[in-house]
Amino acid sequence: MRLHQTPVSPTPDGVDLKGKVALITGASAGIGQDTARQLLALNLSTLILGVRNEAKGAEVKRLLLADPAIKRTNPDAVVQIVKMEMSEYKSIKVSATTVKGEVPRLDLLVLNAGMAETHFELAPTGHERIMQVNYLSNILLLFELLPLLIATAAKTGTPSRVTWVGSRMHYRSSLIASKPVDSNAHVLDHFDDKDNFFSIARYGDSKMLGVMFTYELAMRLPKETVVINNICPGTTHTNMGDFLIFPLRMLFHLVHYFIARSVEDAGRLVVHAAVVAGAESHGQFLLDKDIQPPHQYITSSAGQVVQKKLWSETLEEMTGLGAAGLELLEEVKHL
Repeated sequence: MRLHQTPVSPTPDGVDLKGKVALITGASAGIGQDTARQLLALNLSTLILGVRNEAKGAEVKRLLLADPAIKRTNPDAVVQIVKMEMSEYKSIKVSATTVKGEVPRLDLLVLNAGMAETHFELAPTGHERIMQVNYLSNILLLFELLPLLIATAAKTGTPSRVTWVGSRMHYRSSLIASKPVDSNAHVLDHFDDKDNFFSIARYGDSKMLGVMFTYELAMRLPKETVVINNICPGTTHTNMGDFLIFPLRMLFHLVHYFIARSVEDAGRLVVHAAVVAGAESHGQFLLDKDIQPPHQYITSSAGQVVQKKLWSETLEEMTGLGAAGLELLEEVKHL
């Protein structure tokens, strides 16, 4: 982690999202909320806020539509709210069905929802909660909406976009040194085992899986159809540290006081990955605005074994859930 962070340049002039539809998860606070504001300021026609708390979502909607800049430049903007409980597969399926029933197109999906926690807990799905919220539920939502993303690209002649908010904390995943996956073990089972839970590392573990999945999916999803990338917007002033015990929380906030970015700057980086970065960002991890090579663990023989197993296990899980877009992967990779 840097002791300082580089300034974030403004979004370039000329970005106009008129007529486009975007969905942002985790949109009721922090980076997600400011990303929503910035997209509307870029003339986005329809914004869907994926939120766990509908009351908070309604308040965010009110604030967005009351924003003077949005009222001035995008007075006809439509903001919709869809409830999403990221710890439950059923909620994701229902939410995706709602989205597909309410909008005829989807140009942009921003996977921003995430969590961190210090204790081990299983989600209703039976998977460890952080992995469920930060990894598996994002995958299900992506696959459920993939047919709409692909159809939109075919209709507009422009690739749809998926931007997954990741973290440089995947460089500190427990997979790298402290708790590698046994050669005969399943990756998802490894993280569902309480003995393999390292509280500080688990957030980075979940982000490691997200980056690995991005690399694998991009090999099968042509950039002419959907551009997918993974972005770390840096250390940011949000409430992410509130889960820590008091002494650690105070240290966390002290460090953030000196080095953290504003949510506006972090949101600007997400917007860059989502609507400014070109096809060269497909299947890439971005630190701020810069494409980074995969971490050396990922390119190692051990990392590649884990990545391939993760892809296979994730697809098996999604197949069991009847995820909508799986059958399209084989079709679009030949386009």
